[in-house]
Amino acid sequence: DWGFREFVPLQELRDPRSGFLQDDKLIITARVRVEPQVNWWNWDSKKETGYVGLKNQGATCYMNSLLQTLTHLPYFRKAVYHMHTTDGEDPESSIPLALQRIFYKLQYSDTS
Repeated sequence: DWGFREFVPLQELRDPRSGFLQDDKLIITARVRVEPQVNWWNWDSKKETGYVGLKNQGATCYMNSLLQTLTHLPYFRKAVYHMHTTDGEDPESSIPLALQRIFYKLQYSDTS
């Protein structure tokens, strides 16, 4: 859940000889590379990463990001799955059931 701690050990960040600390400031450089050969339209995120996302349905990207982030918090995900629902509930009018369905699909679906 906290993968960013694995990039550089804290001891190395704090060591002045590593070059990350200069004049009491932390220097971080990030390089991003986009693979031009990848066909993003047919890219299978479940196969490549083990995860799927939510499709934007028009101005839903912020909510999608929040929901996708919350599914990766084990205690929150467990709390959502334990919310009380009853058989026959309409997912369009039941927030707990709608959340459970979204979390389940993000966790087990093969496509977004």
